[in-house]
Amino acid sequence: MKRLMVPLVCVVTLLIPVAVWLISTHGPIPYFTHYVPPGQRFYIVSKLCALLALTLFWFQCMAALARFSPALRGFFSLPRSQHVLLGITTFVMTLAHVGMFITASTLRTGHLALPLLVPKFDQGFYTAFVSLGAIAVWLLLMVVIAGAMRVRGHTWARWIHRISFMVFGLGFLHGIAIGSETRFGLMKYVYAFIGLSLATALISWLLAEFRQVRSRRAFKEGRVHA
Repeated sequence: MKRLMVPLVCVVTLLIPVAVWLISTHGPIPYFTHYVPPGQRFYIVSKLCALLALTLFWFQCMAALARFSPALRGFFSLPRSQHVLLGITTFVMTLAHVGMFITASTLRTGHLALPLLVPKFDQGFYTAFVSLGAIAVWLLLMVVIAGAMRVRGHTWARWIHRISFMVFGLGFLHGIAIGSETRFGLMKYVYAFIGLSLATALISWLLAEFRQVRSRRAFKEGRVHA
């Protein structure tokens, strides 16, 4: 039963955001067959990319923790090639979201919106949470570079690569605070699920690491006394 439940839960978690996006936009076809304000087409597609990026990022983090976190026994554990492929897909989705959102803002205002990539926390609630997203993007770029270095054998890069959990947290806060889809009750449950499940997996991993360190220390102390 558990072998069936894990894939089912993952598929549902990945598909619900797409369904919510279709409901919130009333379907994308009218945006491409009728007049819409400048930038609106890019804006609605950027929202879909954001939802997909977040849920793929959740799956990536959970699969990476599956080998180490006792709470994730039975979850997918991806080989390195699939981990890299999923990471690239998540990164592309994130870049698509950022690129289309900046394009939409540029077309809407008539001014190049690249300053959105510079964090600012003194211009109100919305700008502050856009800035969290901008920080997440820059940190994600570091994570991707570190991942590439790790594949080439640089073991030190794994510590930078682990910033990915912080990146997910920033993206999670960015989405839940200003994402328009969060007003749908179903999407709130998805946010709650991915947030709580990843937090549980992280805590479980950290506790397991702590127990291993304590056991090794006790073994060494016992051997020295002997």
